[in-house]
Amino acid sequence: MTQEKNATSKAEQIIESPEKTELILDAAVKVFADKGYYGARVSDIAQEAGIAYGLVYHYFKNKEDLLISIFKSRWGQFDQAVRTIMEEKDDPRLMISSIISFLFHSYKNNPKVIEVMILDVAKSTRFFNGENIKQFTDLFSLMSDIVLRGQEQGIFKKDLDAKLAAYCLYGSVERIMLRWLLEDKKIITDQEARSATEMVTTIILSGLEQNG
Repeated sequence: MTQEKNATSKAEQIIESPEKTELILDAAVKVFADKGYYGARVSDIAQEAGIAYGLVYHYFKNKEDLLISIFKSRWGQFDQAVRTIMEEKDDPRLMISSIISFLFHSYKNNPKVIEVMILDVAKSTRFFNGENIKQFTDLFSLMSDIVLRGQEQGIFKKDLDAKLAAYCLYGSVERIMLRWLLEDKKIITDQEARSATEMVTTIILSGLEQNG
């Protein structure tokens, strides 16, 4: 009986371990980036994580569940970064610059995550369900609030659609990162990240500002 209790306790610890969840997600990111979503197998992910094949299924239903979990986790980190920026900075122009910088430096620090987010996530039919789309669009509503602040402060043009401006901001950054991926430019320097930030910030702000 004692051995059975210990076995159950160990199993519960495995299932509830956030460290193990993150280990598997990190491994999935690498495998998806290296092999492509359709070329990757759950066994590849287990091998990359250094765990038993069956253990993956304690945390995730299947390969698609892994992909959606990567989106939820990494998009959630982006959401938190935007919220922190909005709390720490008063000038909407600095908020926009900081968001752009965060995105480009995310590519510099972990290009495989960006590759999976850009190239693989939308391939999942589950991505287009209500919960995931809400998480996706809620962040753009948050960024549109930055534009609205600028409009209220007389910094940004009043006649611009704030939400559309938020999509333009993110879309500009994403297209540059997509270009890097297509050119197999998986490594960028800090200077390249800063230069890209300055360029996109200048372009976005020139369209938003009253004197633009």
